[in-house]
Amino acid sequence: MEYSDLIPEREAETTGLTAVDFGGLLTPGLQLMLDGGKTGCGGKLWPAGELLGKYVITHFNPSDKGVNTPSQDFETALDFSQFKHVLELGSGTGLCGLALGLATTDVECYITDQQPMLELIKANITLNGLDKRAFARVLNWGEELSSEYDDIDLVLAADCVYLEAAFPLLEKTLIDITNKRNVPILMAYKKRRKADKRFFKSIRKHFIVQESGYEYDENQVYLFLLTRKLWV
Repeated sequence: MEYSDLIPEREAETTGLTAVDFGGLLTPGLQLMLDGGKTGCGGKLWPAGELLGKYVITHFNPSDKGVNTPSQDFETALDFSQFKHVLELGSGTGLCGLALGLATTDVECYITDQQPMLELIKANITLNGLDKRAFARVLNWGEELSSEYDDIDLVLAADCVYLEAAFPLLEKTLIDITNKRNVPILMAYKKRRKADKRFFKSIRKHFIVQESGYEYDENQVYLFLLTRKLWV
């Protein structure tokens, strides 16, 4: 089976330009071109992406004193001031990485997905004037990682746990990213099916999985911090 076969076919929905301000946290808002799912499930907005985007904006933004303070949402506090090279997996439209780019001035973000999503991501990077700090890349889960990601110090993943056939590939990529460095992973996840438990059961062999009380909603969207046991 080809990796591209893992992209579920969907009926196209809303297309065109939209603005996302995350409840007023971004002014002006993030400009996004959507294809409504024409190129796969990544070409539209999903609640998990909006949750993770809101989280990174809130926690990367400096306080009134100009100092980033550690997040206390997780048992292991994260000092967001130390993160300068961020990798977003399964980015779709690029929502989270682009939100981070607009909320900061000194963070580089690699916004990655499968080949069919690349042009949409590039268009959204340019649309928001982030060509110098946001980079669209093809990253197929399970494949060897480029040395370009050797300096990554934070991983973002929103709604990546959705297709059971891709679970082992995603798990391998998360393991590979954290093999050489202690890289925390922020994962936003929408609960959909019982099979998802298999993914979280499997990754607990390698990662400590902590749940945040940052935000829940009626859509059953959750935020997790994954920390590699290798570095604990």
